[in-house]
Amino acid sequence: MHYPPEQLIQMVYAIGESDGNCFLAARIYAQKYPNRSHPNVRSLQNLKERFERTGSVSYEKKSRTPTVLNEENHVCKRINFIRTMFSYTNNYLKMILKEEYILVNGYTM
Repeated sequence: MHYPPEQLIQMVYAIGESDGNCFLAARIYAQKYPNRSHPNVRSLQNLKERFERTGSVSYEKKSRTPTVLNEENHVCKRINFIRTMFSYTNNYLKMILKEEYILVNGYTM
């Protein structure tokens, strides 16, 4: 569950009051704020680790590394797509694509 930054800061204070004991911090937080949803111990442990690592209570964005295809991979994938789509043989496709042009530019099938 995502908590607003104000509540995350109050959770960090509860962790500090309990000298880093997340089990105790969960009980302290529940006693101080009975009308809120209470984080479980694992959530407090994750918050503590994130706060120690980054110095912030903000959630970390998960980033993906985009796959970079070089031009040769891109051309080969298109050639394979065309071959499969139309059920062409390699020889027939080479004839259509003018084998000399493809091979001169370093692409192989």
